[in-house]
Amino acid sequence: MEASSIGWALAFVGFATAVSVAYAFWRTTRRLDMALRLARERSSELAHQTEMIRRITGAIDECFYTYAIDRNGRVKTRFATPGWSSILALPGDAGDATVAWQLALHPDDALAHEAARERVRAGEPTDLEFRVVDANGQERWLWSRERPVDDEDGVVLVDGVVSDVSARKLAEGELAVAHAEAERLLRLDALTEIYNRRHFSESLGFELAHPRRAAPAVLLIDLDHFKRVNDEHGHLTGDAILQAAAGRIASILRRSDTLARWGGEEFAILAPGTSRAGALRLAERARHALGDRPVRAVGVDIDLRASIGVAVAADGRLTPDALMKAADDALYDAKHAGRDCVRVYGSDHAPVTAG
Repeated sequence: MEASSIGWALAFVGFATAVSVAYAFWRTTRRLDMALRLARERSSELAHQTEMIRRITGAIDECFYTYAIDRNGRVKTRFATPGWSSILALPGDAGDATVAWQLALHPDDALAHEAARERVRAGEPTDLEFRVVDANGQERWLWSRERPVDDEDGVVLVDGVVSDVSARKLAEGELAVAHAEAERLLRLDALTEIYNRRHFSESLGFELAHPRRAAPAVLLIDLDHFKRVNDEHGHLTGDAILQAAAGRIASILRRSDTLARWGGEEFAILAPGTSRAGALRLAERARHALGDRPVRAVGVDIDLRASIGVAVAADGRLTPDALMKAADDALYDAKHAGRDCVRVYGSDHAPVTAG
């Protein structure tokens, strides 16, 4: 009886053990299945997110990246969105992105780019506009912003973004050219294409404030009897005469001199660093350039004569208005002296006749 009880007990224990083992195996298998299902779900979700990120980054112009700089300044890309190679007109498998950028740098911007990288290595965020030459030989303007995010035993990790700003730089350049051209036109006389009164006045003010070597001289030139030309031959002929006169005066000037149409048939010359004697010689050259031969205009020959008034800033004491008034007084005196002559406004405020 005892042996039979022991046998039953052993059988029960064996059965219980088998059940326990089977249950444990079932639980383990179930957990493994759940873990595998969760892993598949998460893998699918990660793949979906990765594809979404790829689509988004592929649809925008900017390229995002992370690279490492070691102690020797060598760089290695850790991550770059797909668009990095297209900016350089390179295939997608063109190698390390950061190295490719360095190789494409425009020589004139290499030093600025290296200085920016040194600032990043020192822990300072930086942004920079620079040029690259793409695989097709085209020059492109790029803008990048970088910031250091970690330091792994002397290896600096850097996050950055780069954009192609070539279109903006082109627009800025065209706008600058347009502004410069508009400003130039604002300073030119439309008929004669020499400077106008506004530009002359500003140049005179600057010259009096910053004289070169000596005080400047001003010459006012008035074409004698010009109204008669308009009355007898018409305004088209008169316009042609003014254009010819401007060209003849310009031909005897220095590069540093400024010629402007002061108004009507009057021209003004600003001659920096010119003595009284030098201004007188310049005025006589202008008078002879205008009057030594007739001007052929609209089928007729017109003899030109001019009266010229000269004033020299005495030790920089004259203001622009005062200097122009002195030249105008000298011109008035030349007119009343019979025209076709030069008068110089003297330091004693008395007109001086050209010899």
